[in-house]
Amino acid sequence: MSRAYLDPSFIVCLFVRQRMTERAETWLGANELTLIVSEFGAAEVSSAISRLVRQRELSQNEAERVLLRFDRWRI
Repeated sequence: MSRAYLDPSFIVCLFVRQRMTERAETWLGANELTLIVSEFGAAEVSSAISRLVRQRELSQNEAERVLLRFDRWRI
């Protein structure tokens, strides 16, 4: 099985509906991969989610749920 490092913007759209979400889900479903998320990548995901809260695209409660799902997913 191949391994893949996922860019944080790709990861965010797996957890927050965005214009690239469907494309990311399709790509992920079509490839059998061992996914790699570095600690730095996880921090970037957290930062991106925080930015969405500041821009009022997500509520604080939604952001907390997204980050909890992300933490469970990456373990």
